[in-house]
Amino acid sequence: MLWQSEMTTLLRVLIDDLSANPNYTDGRLVQTLAVAAQIVVTDINFKTNYAVDIQALTITPDPTVRNVSRDEDFVNLVCFKAACIIERSEARTSVRQGIAIRDGSSSIDLRGSMDGRLKLIEKGWCAVYDEAKLDYQVGRTGVAAGAAIIAPFRIFAGYSDHAYYPNNQGGQNLFRWGDKWLISMQ
Repeated sequence: MLWQSEMTTLLRVLIDDLSANPNYTDGRLVQTLAVAAQIVVTDINFKTNYAVDIQALTITPDPTVRNVSRDEDFVNLVCFKAACIIERSEARTSVRQGIAIRDGSSSIDLRGSMDGRLKLIEKGWCAVYDEAKLDYQVGRTGVAAGAAIIAPFRIFAGYSDHAYYPNNQGGQNLFRWGDKWLISMQ
């Protein structure tokens, strides 16, 4: 399947696993991508309904097919989520290896690597995924980001100071705006 090769390459670049002897096999990365796709599909509503089968390692329709159903947002979000999963896994491994040993005048301290991994998680791929997810969701609401009501707005019907005085004959309506009275014509 096309998504497996393309998304595996993208994920390998994101996690910097490009050496001649990579840390992760292609099969392991495809498996992680399928799990990430399952999580992303339940987390975000896409225009296309993707079916993810973790056992068969399939995503249908294929989000990477060019000129047909290519979905850059889905591809990127799944790769970010997969990188997040891998990053958390590596952090757990670092925590288990974060030890300090002292024997007389000699000592070994491996906690620095662990601390670095934990700090990386705060601003790593999980944060990138959360930000990209929010950007995607805001972009799909139909409301422009940054749109706001820039003036006070209030309906004054029924107030005792007659801020809004409707005319039922279809003529003029009287509005109070601050200390000014405005007239609207119907």
